[in-house]
Amino acid sequence: MRKFYSVIALFVFLFTNALTAHSTRLSHNDFCPLYVSEYPFNYLSANQKEIDKDQTDDKILEIMHMSISGFGQTASQSTNQNKQAAHLGDYRGRWNMVGLLYGSVPTGQTQPALLTTAAAQTYAFDGALLNAASHTDIKDQLGHFSLKGTYRKVGIRGQFQGRILNDFVFSVKGGMADMRYAISSFIDAALTPTTNLPVGVAVASTDYYGTAAATAANIATDTTTIATNLMDIRDQIFTQMGLDGKSWSDAGAEDIDASLTWRHHFHANQTTEDENWDEFICTPHFTVGGVLGTGKEKDQAKALSLAFGNNGHHAVYVSGGMNIDFYDTVEFGFQAGGTHFFNRKINGMFIPTHEEQTGIFPYKTDVNYNPGTTWNFSVSMNAFHYSDKLSFYAQYLFANHKKDTITLVTADTAFKPEVLENVTTWTVQALNLGFNIDLTPAMTLGVAWQAPLARRGAFRTNTILLSLIGTF
Repeated sequence: MRKFYSVIALFVFLFTNALTAHSTRLSHNDFCPLYVSEYPFNYLSANQKEIDKDQTDDKILEIMHMSISGFGQTASQSTNQNKQAAHLGDYRGRWNMVGLLYGSVPTGQTQPALLTTAAAQTYAFDGALLNAASHTDIKDQLGHFSLKGTYRKVGIRGQFQGRILNDFVFSVKGGMADMRYAISSFIDAALTPTTNLPVGVAVASTDYYGTAAATAANIATDTTTIATNLMDIRDQIFTQMGLDGKSWSDAGAEDIDASLTWRHHFHANQTTEDENWDEFICTPHFTVGGVLGTGKEKDQAKALSLAFGNNGHHAVYVSGGMNIDFYDTVEFGFQAGGTHFFNRKINGMFIPTHEEQTGIFPYKTDVNYNPGTTWNFSVSMNAFHYSDKLSFYAQYLFANHKKDTITLVTADTAFKPEVLENVTTWTVQALNLGFNIDLTPAMTLGVAWQAPLARRGAFRTNTILLSLIGTF
């Protein structure tokens, strides 16, 4: 019983004191890609530890580790910046079509003709022009689209690991994927309000316009005006803006990840004969790595386009942690680290021109884009060969991406990059589960699941991966 309580106490300690996880991406939809179904912290030493514990006679050198994996990833919901469940396309806010009329026109650019026509229309209750930002619906209904859709990513990934100088392991991994981000409906939020009002009933100004009170009849008239001049002709407006707002799909290579890890096994309580002390192997590890931003980048002219990795940004990361493998029970571990992304220039990026714009912006310009750091942590449990040839692991993951910095290449006071910066943060929590069965002493077949937990400003993605693994 004492052994049992000691294991539980250790798990609680690791869970509450862990600081962070392995390589993360600049991607709210695939923040920590799965490459293999096997426990991620084996580092070419799982069989050696079994030998040290006198639990196997298999003599596998564990010099090289190779895997090939097929994966699928889906999402139909997101969580917005306010930590509220939302339609998939609302993770950075609903698309404010009236907001396209706000702000100044940048130097050298011309307002699209349809937006000029829309801006000349007036609100029914006080005659103000539609481009009066003071009349913005703070409930994000009037003049806002909510985007219902689905996200899907399928592909193949590979990983190679090699052990050198006994305690060092280098790793290279990459993949190919096919992605689709499809919007099934642009929901006019004004037609599905959270508060239904009978015609003729006055409503508080802060509910709809942020200014003088209006009647429900006024709102009905304004809804029709906005629908006619903006909502119903969105595709024509997008075309004049130089933006494709339709569903998107593409295929391409993902980023390439390379790292070097040091790990070493320290045996505890091997020499004591007192049964009150559990024998275990303590394995500290430290990793430095880099990610080449070779994956296909986001197409700035397509509103729903997604990057196949870090969107062209190279990155470096460091992480460290420790595993404690009890001879007679299971292995526990934690890891801590962060990823730094390098600045790069992005041409033709759509940037806000007013503080009230959300989701979509009317004008584009060239920018220097400097992503924020992503900090992450994980705690894990691994049951290697818990039942003959079967192994299982569970890992809790947390990642927090800090605010990006966006700087205009050519200064123009009409642009407000800080508005976009404020919605570039995201937080993701997930649970990784892996099941593996040995086909031969050197060959393993496994399946892993990355399940979504809490999110903020991100898709709620589910990932399934099937791996064939060879260790020689």
